[in-house]
Amino acid sequence: MPVVDFAPGYAEQGLLNGGRENCFLNAIIQVLWHIQPLHEYFLHPSAHMCEARRCVHCATVNLFKAHITARSVPLLDPAPLRTALHASYAPAGRFVLDRADDVADAFDAILSDLHNEGSGLPGPSLACTADSPCISHAVFGHRTLSAFRCDRCGAGDLDYPDTRYTFQCNARFMYKYPPTLSNHPFEDALRAAAMGTDNYCPECGNPTHHTRRFARIPPISTIQIDWEETDTSSPGALFAAFLEGVAEHISTHHLVDVVPDEGPLITGTLQGMVVFRGRHFVTIWRIRSLGWHIFDDAHIAHFAQSFQQLKTSLSYESWIPVLLFYTNGPGGSSGPQPGAAPEP
Repeated sequence: MPVVDFAPGYAEQGLLNGGRENCFLNAIIQVLWHIQPLHEYFLHPSAHMCEARRCVHCATVNLFKAHITARSVPLLDPAPLRTALHASYAPAGRFVLDRADDVADAFDAILSDLHNEGSGLPGPSLACTADSPCISHAVFGHRTLSAFRCDRCGAGDLDYPDTRYTFQCNARFMYKYPPTLSNHPFEDALRAAAMGTDNYCPECGNPTHHTRRFARIPPISTIQIDWEETDTSSPGALFAAFLEGVAEHISTHHLVDVVPDEGPLITGTLQGMVVFRGRHFVTIWRIRSLGWHIFDDAHIAHFAQSFQQLKTSLSYESWIPVLLFYTNGPGGSSGPQPGAAPEP
Protein backbone atom coordinates (compact mmCIF):
# COMPACT_ATOMS: atom_id res chain seq x y z
CA MET A 1 0.00 0.00 0.00
CA PRO A 2 1.72 3.23 -1.06
CA VAL A 3 1.78 6.13 1.38
CA VAL A 4 2.33 9.83 0.87
CA ASP A 5 5.50 11.16 2.49
CA PHE A 6 8.26 13.70 1.94
CA ALA A 7 8.46 13.04 -1.79
CA PRO A 8 9.86 15.79 -4.07
CA GLY A 9 7.30 18.57 -4.52
CA TYR A 10 5.20 17.44 -1.55
CA ALA A 11 4.92 19.59 1.56
CA GLU A 12 3.71 18.41 4.93
CA GLN A 13 1.05 20.64 6.49
CA GLY A 14 -0.08 21.26 10.02
CA LEU A 15 -3.62 21.75 11.28
CA LEU A 16 -5.08 24.50 13.42
CA ASN A 17 -6.31 23.82 16.92
CA GLY A 18 -6.37 27.18 18.69
CA GLY A 19 -7.81 25.79 21.91
CA ARG A 20 -10.81 24.26 20.12
CA GLU A 21 -9.99 20.70 21.31
CA ASN A 22 -9.45 19.51 17.73
CA CYS A 23 -6.34 17.41 18.42
CA PHE A 24 -8.20 14.07 18.22
CA LEU A 25 -9.55 15.00 14.78
CA ASN A 26 -6.25 16.51 13.59
CA ALA A 27 -4.48 13.24 14.43
CA ILE A 28 -6.90 11.25 12.25
CA ILE A 29 -6.66 13.76 9.40
CA GLN A 30 -2.88 13.40 9.39
CA VAL A 31 -3.19 9.61 9.16
CA LEU A 32 -5.60 9.82 6.23
CA TRP A 33 -3.43 12.44 4.48
CA HIS A 34 -0.54 9.96 4.41
CA ILE A 35 -2.40 7.24 2.47
CA GLN A 36 -2.11 7.53 -1.30
CA PRO A 37 -5.35 5.74 -2.36
CA LEU A 38 -7.34 8.26 -0.31
CA HIS A 39 -5.69 11.10 -2.20
CA GLU A 40 -6.72 9.47 -5.47
CA TYR A 41 -10.29 8.97 -4.21
CA PHE A 42 -10.76 12.52 -2.93
CA LEU A 43 -9.52 14.07 -6.14
CA HIS A 44 -12.33 12.20 -7.90
CA PRO A 45 -14.94 11.47 -5.19
CA SER A 46 -18.15 9.58 -5.78
CA ALA A 47 -21.36 11.57 -6.32
CA HIS A 48 -23.73 11.73 -3.39
CA MET A 49 -26.71 13.60 -1.92
CA CYS A 50 -25.14 16.48 0.00
CA GLU A 51 -26.64 17.58 3.31
CA ALA A 52 -24.73 20.89 3.30
CA ARG A 53 -23.47 21.85 6.77
CA ARG A 54 -23.72 18.34 8.11
CA CYS A 55 -22.01 16.66 5.16
CA VAL A 56 -18.93 14.89 6.52
CA HIS A 57 -18.13 13.59 3.04
CA CYS A 58 -17.94 17.08 1.46
CA ALA A 59 -15.98 18.51 4.39
CA THR A 60 -13.45 15.67 4.12
CA VAL A 61 -13.20 16.06 0.33
CA ASN A 62 -12.64 19.82 0.61
CA LEU A 63 -9.97 19.39 3.29
CA PHE A 64 -8.14 16.79 1.18
CA LYS A 65 -8.32 18.95 -1.94
CA ALA A 66 -6.91 21.92 -0.03
CA HIS A 67 -4.14 19.70 1.29
CA ILE A 68 -3.26 18.42 -2.17
CA THR A 69 -3.55 21.67 -4.12
CA ALA A 70 -2.65 24.40 -1.59
CA ARG A 71 0.78 23.13 -0.69
CA SER A 72 2.11 26.61 -0.02
CA VAL A 73 -0.35 27.03 2.85
CA PRO A 74 1.43 25.85 6.03
CA LEU A 75 -1.72 25.39 8.15
CA LEU A 76 -5.22 24.20 7.28
CA ASP A 77 -8.36 24.59 9.36
CA PRO A 78 -10.29 21.41 10.31
CA ALA A 79 -13.29 23.47 11.55
CA PRO A 80 -15.65 22.59 8.64
CA LEU A 81 -15.09 18.86 9.20
CA ARG A 82 -15.46 19.26 12.97
CA THR A 83 -18.73 21.17 12.43
CA ALA A 84 -20.02 18.51 10.03
CA LEU A 85 -19.25 15.71 12.51
CA HIS A 86 -20.98 17.65 15.28
CA ALA A 87 -24.07 18.27 13.14
CA SER A 88 -24.27 14.64 11.96
CA TYR A 89 -23.86 13.09 15.40
CA ALA A 90 -25.58 15.73 17.55
CA PRO A 91 -28.58 13.45 18.30
CA ALA A 92 -26.17 10.97 19.89
CA GLY A 93 -24.33 13.72 21.78
CA ARG A 94 -21.04 12.99 20.02
CA PHE A 95 -18.34 15.33 18.68
CA VAL A 96 -19.59 18.34 20.63
CA LEU A 97 -17.79 21.49 19.51
CA ASP A 98 -14.89 22.72 21.68
CA ARG A 99 -14.84 19.47 23.61
CA ALA A 100 -12.27 16.66 23.40
CA ASP A 101 -13.53 13.39 21.95
CA ASP A 102 -12.36 9.87 21.22
CA VAL A 103 -9.87 9.49 18.37
CA ALA A 104 -10.98 5.96 17.45
CA ASP A 105 -14.61 7.11 17.29
CA ALA A 106 -13.62 9.91 14.90
CA PHE A 107 -11.71 7.44 12.72
CA ASP A 108 -14.73 5.12 12.56
CA ALA A 109 -17.18 7.99 11.96
CA ILE A 110 -15.27 9.38 8.96
CA LEU A 111 -14.75 5.96 7.36
CA SER A 112 -18.39 4.98 8.01
CA ASP A 113 -19.56 8.17 6.34
CA LEU A 114 -17.41 7.49 3.28
CA HIS A 115 -18.90 3.97 3.17
CA ASN A 116 -22.46 5.24 3.45
CA GLU A 117 -21.96 7.87 0.76
CA GLY A 118 -21.02 5.24 -1.82
CA SER A 119 -24.67 4.69 -2.74
CA GLY A 120 -25.61 8.40 -2.86
CA LEU A 121 -28.29 7.72 -0.22
CA PRO A 122 -28.29 7.78 3.57
CA GLY A 123 -27.54 4.45 5.24
CA PRO A 124 -25.27 1.50 4.30
CA SER A 125 -24.00 1.56 0.74
CA LEU A 126 -25.34 -1.11 -1.60
CA ALA A 127 -22.45 -0.23 -3.90
CA CYS A 128 -19.99 -1.70 -1.37
CA THR A 129 -19.59 -5.46 -1.75
CA ALA A 130 -16.99 -8.01 -0.76
CA ASP A 131 -15.85 -8.20 -4.38
CA SER A 132 -16.00 -4.43 -5.00
CA PRO A 133 -15.61 -2.62 -1.67
CA CYS A 134 -15.96 1.09 -1.00
CA ILE A 135 -12.81 3.13 -0.35
CA SER A 136 -13.11 2.69 3.44
CA HIS A 137 -13.35 -1.10 3.30
CA ALA A 138 -10.87 -1.39 0.42
CA VAL A 139 -8.14 0.27 2.50
CA PHE A 140 -9.04 -0.60 6.11
CA GLY A 141 -11.69 -3.34 6.17
CA HIS A 142 -10.80 -6.60 7.96
CA ARG A 143 -13.31 -9.35 7.17
CA THR A 144 -13.35 -12.38 9.45
CA LEU A 145 -15.41 -15.56 9.51
CA SER A 146 -16.11 -17.14 12.91
CA ALA A 147 -17.16 -20.59 14.03
CA PHE A 148 -19.01 -20.68 17.38
CA ARG A 149 -21.74 -22.46 19.36
CA CYS A 150 -23.56 -20.78 22.26
CA ASP A 151 -24.27 -22.98 25.30
CA ARG A 152 -27.11 -20.72 26.47
CA CYS A 153 -29.32 -20.16 23.40
CA GLY A 154 -27.93 -22.77 21.02
CA ALA A 155 -27.07 -20.27 18.31
CA GLY A 156 -24.13 -21.18 16.16
CA ASP A 157 -22.45 -20.62 12.83
CA LEU A 158 -19.48 -22.01 10.96
CA ASP A 159 -18.92 -18.85 8.92
CA TYR A 160 -20.33 -15.91 10.89
CA PRO A 161 -19.08 -12.79 9.04
CA ASP A 162 -17.76 -9.61 10.63
CA THR A 163 -16.17 -6.58 8.93
CA ARG A 164 -14.42 -3.83 10.86
CA TYR A 165 -12.02 -0.96 10.24
CA THR A 166 -9.93 -1.72 13.32
CA PHE A 167 -8.71 -4.83 15.09
CA GLN A 168 -9.82 -4.00 18.63
CA CYS A 169 -7.79 -5.10 21.65
CA ASN A 170 -8.16 -4.48 25.38
CA ALA A 171 -4.82 -3.58 26.99
CA ARG A 172 -5.50 -5.46 30.22
CA PHE A 173 -6.02 -8.76 28.35
CA MET A 174 -2.53 -8.49 26.84
CA TYR A 175 -0.83 -9.19 30.12
CA LYS A 176 -1.76 -12.78 30.76
CA TYR A 177 1.75 -13.63 29.56
CA PRO A 178 4.17 -13.43 32.50
CA PRO A 179 6.52 -11.78 33.01
CA THR A 180 6.51 -9.50 29.94
CA LEU A 181 5.24 -9.43 26.38
CA SER A 182 8.80 -9.83 25.09
CA ASN A 183 8.56 -13.59 25.72
CA HIS A 184 5.75 -13.90 23.16
CA PRO A 185 5.14 -12.56 19.65
CA PHE A 186 3.22 -9.29 19.71
CA GLU A 187 0.48 -10.71 17.48
CA ASP A 188 -0.14 -13.49 20.03
CA ALA A 189 -0.80 -10.89 22.71
CA LEU A 190 -3.06 -8.92 20.34
CA ARG A 191 -5.02 -12.08 19.49
CA ALA A 192 -5.51 -12.88 23.17
CA ALA A 193 -6.61 -9.31 23.86
CA ALA A 194 -9.16 -9.42 21.03
CA MET A 195 -10.48 -12.78 22.21
CA GLY A 196 -10.94 -11.38 25.69
CA THR A 197 -13.12 -8.47 24.54
CA ASP A 198 -15.01 -9.96 21.61
CA ASN A 199 -16.09 -13.52 22.41
CA TYR A 200 -19.85 -13.15 22.81
CA CYS A 201 -22.88 -14.73 21.19
CA PRO A 202 -24.34 -12.32 18.61
CA GLU A 203 -27.86 -13.52 19.52
CA CYS A 204 -27.96 -13.42 23.33
CA GLY A 205 -24.64 -11.86 24.40
CA ASN A 206 -23.51 -14.92 26.37
CA PRO A 207 -19.70 -15.36 26.58
CA THR A 208 -18.93 -17.81 23.78
CA HIS A 209 -15.69 -19.01 22.26
CA HIS A 210 -15.18 -17.94 18.63
CA THR A 211 -12.64 -19.50 16.30
CA ARG A 212 -11.77 -16.91 13.67
CA ARG A 213 -10.09 -16.88 10.31
CA PHE A 214 -9.52 -14.04 7.87
CA ALA A 215 -11.64 -13.85 4.74
CA ARG A 216 -9.89 -10.62 3.78
CA ILE A 217 -6.85 -8.77 5.07
CA PRO A 218 -6.80 -5.11 3.96
CA PRO A 219 -3.73 -3.24 2.74
CA ILE A 220 -3.61 -1.45 6.10
CA SER A 221 -4.29 -3.23 9.40
CA THR A 222 -5.32 -0.82 12.14
CA ILE A 223 -4.81 -2.08 15.70
CA GLN A 224 -6.94 -0.25 18.26
CA ILE A 225 -5.71 -0.48 21.86
CA ASP A 226 -8.36 0.15 24.50
CA TRP A 227 -6.82 1.62 27.68
CA GLU A 228 -10.13 2.60 29.31
CA GLU A 229 -9.75 0.22 32.23
CA THR A 230 -6.22 1.36 33.05
CA ASP A 231 -4.90 4.49 34.74
CA THR A 232 -3.26 6.23 31.77
CA SER A 233 -2.30 9.21 33.95
CA SER A 234 0.24 6.90 35.59
CA PRO A 235 0.64 3.90 33.25
CA GLY A 236 3.75 2.49 34.94
CA ALA A 237 4.53 -1.19 34.41
CA LEU A 238 1.56 -1.81 32.09
CA PHE A 239 2.72 0.80 29.60
CA ALA A 240 6.35 -0.29 29.92
CA ALA A 241 5.43 -3.90 29.14
CA PHE A 242 3.37 -2.82 26.14
CA LEU A 243 6.22 -0.76 24.68
CA GLU A 244 8.64 -3.61 25.28
CA GLY A 245 6.39 -6.00 23.38
CA VAL A 246 5.20 -3.82 20.48
CA ALA A 247 6.74 -5.03 17.22
CA GLU A 248 7.85 -3.28 14.05
CA HIS A 249 6.74 -6.32 12.02
CA ILE A 250 3.87 -8.74 12.70
CA SER A 251 2.54 -11.86 11.04
CA THR A 252 -0.91 -10.46 10.22
CA HIS A 253 -2.47 -13.90 9.72
CA HIS A 254 -1.65 -14.75 13.35
CA LEU A 255 -4.00 -12.06 14.67
CA VAL A 256 -6.75 -14.69 14.36
CA ASP A 257 -7.01 -18.36 15.37
CA VAL A 258 -6.88 -20.18 12.04
CA VAL A 259 -3.86 -19.68 9.78
CA PRO A 260 -4.13 -20.86 6.14
CA ASP A 261 -2.24 -24.05 5.25
CA GLU A 262 -1.37 -22.82 1.76
CA GLY A 263 -0.09 -19.60 0.25
CA PRO A 264 2.32 -17.00 1.67
CA LEU A 265 1.64 -15.45 5.05
CA ILE A 266 1.24 -11.68 5.08
CA THR A 267 3.66 -9.59 7.13
CA GLY A 268 2.57 -6.20 8.44
CA THR A 269 5.10 -3.40 8.88
CA LEU A 270 4.43 -0.58 11.32
CA GLN A 271 3.95 2.63 9.33
CA GLY A 272 2.49 4.99 11.91
CA MET A 273 0.46 5.44 15.07
CA VAL A 274 -1.81 7.79 16.96
CA VAL A 275 -0.67 8.33 20.54
CA PHE A 276 -2.00 10.35 23.46
CA ARG A 277 -0.82 11.94 26.69
CA GLY A 278 -3.45 13.18 29.07
CA ARG A 279 -6.23 14.34 26.72
CA HIS A 280 -3.95 15.31 23.84
CA PHE A 281 -3.61 13.21 20.65
CA VAL A 282 -0.86 13.37 18.02
CA THR A 283 0.18 11.29 15.01
CA ILE A 284 3.63 9.75 14.58
CA TRP A 285 4.42 8.57 11.05
CA ARG A 286 7.40 6.96 9.35
CA ILE A 287 8.71 9.10 6.46
CA ARG A 288 11.01 6.76 4.52
CA SER A 289 14.72 7.34 5.26
CA LEU A 290 13.90 10.51 7.22
CA GLY A 291 12.62 8.42 10.11
CA TRP A 292 9.63 8.98 12.37
CA HIS A 293 7.97 12.40 12.50
CA ILE A 294 5.46 13.76 14.99
CA PHE A 295 2.40 15.68 13.75
CA ASP A 296 1.13 17.70 16.69
CA ASP A 297 -1.59 20.05 15.39
CA ALA A 298 0.34 22.94 13.78
CA HIS A 299 3.76 21.53 14.68
CA ILE A 300 5.67 18.93 12.67
CA ALA A 301 9.09 17.70 13.82
CA HIS A 302 11.48 14.77 13.64
CA PHE A 303 10.75 12.36 16.51
CA ALA A 304 13.05 9.35 16.08
CA GLN A 305 15.21 7.73 13.42
CA SER A 306 15.03 4.01 14.18
CA PHE A 307 12.24 1.86 15.57
CA GLN A 308 14.14 1.32 18.82
CA GLN A 309 14.64 5.07 19.16
CA LEU A 310 10.90 5.48 18.56
CA LYS A 311 10.08 3.21 21.49
CA THR A 312 12.61 4.99 23.68
CA SER A 313 11.15 8.40 22.82
CA LEU A 314 7.58 7.20 23.42
CA SER A 315 8.60 5.92 26.84
CA TYR A 316 10.60 9.03 27.77
CA GLU A 317 7.81 11.42 26.74
CA SER A 318 4.99 9.16 28.06
CA TRP A 319 3.11 8.97 24.74
CA ILE A 320 0.65 6.05 24.87
CA PRO A 321 -0.30 4.34 21.53
CA VAL A 322 -4.01 3.98 20.86
CA LEU A 323 -4.03 3.23 17.08
CA LEU A 324 -1.26 1.32 15.28
CA PHE A 325 -1.17 1.23 11.47
CA TYR A 326 0.56 -1.76 9.81
CA THR A 327 0.94 -1.86 6.02
CA ASN A 328 0.39 -5.34 4.60
CA GLY A 329 1.78 -4.73 1.13
CA PRO A 330 -0.04 -4.67 -2.22
CA GLY A 331 -3.32 -6.51 -2.69
CA GLY A 332 -4.13 -7.18 0.93
CA SER A 333 -6.35 -10.21 0.18
CA SER A 334 -6.16 -13.45 2.08
CA GLY A 335 -8.14 -16.64 1.87
CA PRO A 336 -11.42 -17.21 0.01
CA GLN A 337 -13.61 -14.21 -0.74
CA PRO A 338 -17.25 -14.47 0.35
CA GLY A 339 -20.00 -13.91 -2.18
CA ALA A 340 -20.79 -10.42 -3.37
CA ALA A 341 -22.99 -9.02 -0.63
CA PRO A 342 -23.19 -5.57 0.95
CA GLU A 343 -20.64 -4.90 3.67
CA PRO A 344 -22.18 -4.25 7.08
